[in-house]
Amino acid sequence: MSESLYASCAQVLTLCQGIKDDLPALLDPVSGFAPRVRQLCRDQIEELESGATSDVSQVELEALRMEANTWGLLQALIPPRKTEPEHHLNPCTILKENSFMPTLTLAQAIMHASPLLSELVIVREWLHETASSLQYPEATTGYWKFTKHNVMQALRTGHGIREGLVTEFDPDSVNRGDGKSLGCG
Repeated sequence: MSESLYASCAQVLTLCQGIKDDLPALLDPVSGFAPRVRQLCRDQIEELESGATSDVSQVELEALRMEANTWGLLQALIPPRKTEPEHHLNPCTILKENSFMPTLTLAQAIMHASPLLSELVIVREWLHETASSLQYPEATTGYWKFTKHNVMQALRTGHGIREGLVTEFDPDSVNRGDGKSLGCG
């Protein structure tokens, strides 16, 4: 697995070293160095997920995803650093011209004036693209189901509450009394 990936990356590196003086070609969003290596990683992930090789662990697959994502971040960050930025008006100049400037226009001027802020926006967008989706906790009634079922059964049958269950839902209950705990079966 990794030998073919390393060989492919070496071929891309050799090809790009041949055009190292052509900055636009190296930074091209489709055929530049970073997009090619990213595509190699993605192809490798697809090949491994298709089941062609079963001896790959989930950790290795996740490492390949992180590698592909990292090359995507590099592709987004390097061109603005290596190319000459476009000339934009200074935010103070814009405010002097018109103190009632729309907030969006002023925010964009501030963004263009600060390379660090621009890079932070790029990183934020990259994180939105690559971060896993949120896992929301399931909605519950606030009871431990096993404890609730035991209490309900005791009420139905008329027997007392089973030994070993707390009588109050209190986080400090284990530190008091007999050290009884919530049933969580």
